[in-house]
Amino acid sequence: VVRLIHACGMTEIARDVGVLLGAGRLGGPGSVALSIEARIAADRSGTQYFYMGGPDGGRLAGNLAIAPRRSGWSTIDLDTGEEGSVMLAFGTALPAGHFLLVGRDLAPVRELEARLLGAAGWVGGAAILLALGGGLLVSRGVARRAAEMERALAEVEAGRLDTRLAARPGGDEFDLLARRVNATLDRLQGTMAALR
Repeated sequence: VVRLIHACGMTEIARDVGVLLGAGRLGGPGSVALSIEARIAADRSGTQYFYMGGPDGGRLAGNLAIAPRRSGWSTIDLDTGEEGSVMLAFGTALPAGHFLLVGRDLAPVRELEARLLGAAGWVGGAAILLALGGGLLVSRGVARRAAEMERALAEVEAGRLDTRLAARPGGDEFDLLARRVNATLDRLQGTMAALR
């Protein structure tokens, strides 16, 4: 999910760069600067960053005071006062020595990542507890059924041949075993009666 959000951020940045480059082709650097200011004014999230620098290196437009003149994708530390605040950015050269940088703050992505990891921890912990609880219930059921069989067979061994094991219709492997033991006891009881 985090990678998907990160990819969406890259797509948004690439779209904005394309629009601003188109504005530059149509109206030159002044048109790019106006488009940047319009995008900043429309940004309700506060996560979009723009920088347009002139040939002399000074800022002409945008909400970043300074920006490295690196072309391509990069991550840049933001001076927002929050530790670890980073933006994903794309920089490109414009005609006549101008430079454009468009970025998105990664804080919402990192916050979502932290929430997802926290939720995964809780879900994983709950799954482990459920597995342990289920295992405990199953092992108790198995132990109980084995103890019932042992008691019944001890009674048969003591001479009470009319003792039978409890077996549910359909049931599990223990019920199948109980039916086979009961059938064996029926034959044994019949043989003993014939011998008498």
